[in-house]
Amino acid sequence: MWDKRNQKLGKTYWAKDSKNYLIAQNQKWRCPICGQPILNGEEIETHHIVPVAKGGLNDISNLQHLHTPCHKQVHSKPKSTSLK
Repeated sequence: MWDKRNQKLGKTYWAKDSKNYLIAQNQKWRCPICGQPILNGEEIETHHIVPVAKGGLNDISNLQHLHTPCHKQVHSKPKSTSLK
């Protein structure tokens, strides 16, 4: 029931067929980090899966909508460093 309600909200939150709408649709209207509906009242940030600095593009396939705390969590993960 709530899934359908959140999806319906999403369909009015962004213009249909807009880049943001298509990103949300690709991720089934859920935050890929916490699994909660993307439109649950929290602020949303758009995240590059492959950072632009590392060659990532602004294509829909390289973008995700994340809740702000989830976005911070992604960027706070320790970077792997090799000690030589």
